[in-house]
Amino acid sequence: MKISVIIPTYNRADKIQKSIESVYFQEGKGELFDISQIIIMDDCSIDNTKELIEELQKKYENLLYYRQDKNGGSAKARNRAMREVVSEKWVAFQDSDDVWNKDKLKEMCLYIEKHPDAQLYSHWYTALTAEDEAVEVGIDEREDYLEELAVRNFIGSPTFFVDKDAFMDVGGLDENITALEDWEFLVRFASKYKIRVVPKSLMQVDLISEGMSSDIGKYYDSRCYIIAKNRQILLERNLFDKAVESLLVSAKKNGVLENVGRILEAYLK
Repeated sequence: MKISVIIPTYNRADKIQKSIESVYFQEGKGELFDISQIIIMDDCSIDNTKELIEELQKKYENLLYYRQDKNGGSAKARNRAMREVVSEKWVAFQDSDDVWNKDKLKEMCLYIEKHPDAQLYSHWYTALTAEDEAVEVGIDEREDYLEELAVRNFIGSPTFFVDKDAFMDVGGLDENITALEDWEFLVRFASKYKIRVVPKSLMQVDLISEGMSSDIGKYYDSRCYIIAKNRQILLERNLFDKAVESLLVSAKKNGVLENVGRILEAYLK
């Protein structure tokens, strides 16, 4: 199996080397799989990311660097890589501040050999929080994940191992959403294609620096957008009311019920 890897980045020169090396030094490389490309998509960083990658290119083969014309977010960077750069059928996503376990791709490939029927594979991950805790995030194996995705996201984008053609067929990542673009994509994807989740933590995800997803305003605005955009999908599966109820219960718990209700109403008009 040949794999392309996409790593979008913005001002992460202090962390991206560890991210890249966790991809490059994977167990099973050359036996179970080959990494054809590690594609760095620089979203107009103003630190020394470019210079760092140029130095790393002297050490590591197949490390490619592309810079966006203007800052547009990780969704736009990943979509461009998929359209213009990726050469392989299977694509793994990584974030520039996260670290893969050394056996991630080996475990994924072995799992795919046993379960070759999906177009997107994911896995559990260990989330590092601001409280210095390590929390394992995942879900039990099941045949259909859309019902659960209607109310919560348990598949972070850096765990994606996705068929390029299927990714493009559903329209890629939404570049207009301000946060939770992985969640919105998964609702669309799960309505048309099969997803499988490896029941094992295979990477560490840095939630401490995830400023976008930790912004409560962007979070609830994006949840409302997801429900409104995918209203027909949710209605067809009798999941719309469940999705709305979950949203409003969460908003009430966080003291923003009235505001979130207005946002949702506006999106649904």
